[in-house]
Amino acid sequence: MRNNARFFIYLLTGGINTVISLLLFALMVKIGINYLLASCITYVFGIIEGYLFSSLWVFKHKIKFSGLFKYSGVYAIAFVINLVLMYLAVEMLLLDKILAQIIVTGVLTIINYQLVKIFVFHSEKPQGK
Repeated sequence: MRNNARFFIYLLTGGINTVISLLLFALMVKIGINYLLASCITYVFGIIEGYLFSSLWVFKHKIKFSGLFKYSGVYAIAFVINLVLMYLAVEMLLLDKILAQIIVTGVLTIINYQLVKIFVFHSEKPQGK
């Protein structure tokens, strides 16, 4: 699959994952869960869902624990960046919590695609090949 097509599918599946995660985040914030804790919970949910989407539809690889472990490692780094950027956006820039999460998610989308492509799915053979 060409890189442009793969990136488009990544954006599409990532968009679905993001919408689901943002709805979960907003729900938790609305019911009184601290925004940083809500971000942590939705981040873990998004990692698992994102790995499944990336394996099945973007990179077409078999789902394996080792792949999930590598994927989680990439997202652990992004998780720290997410929390730092959220804190800066909400506490320093005084942005709305939900708007801040939307902006931070957009920035991390581009970074995460490159890291996942390089560190998780680079050496595995696609399904059926």
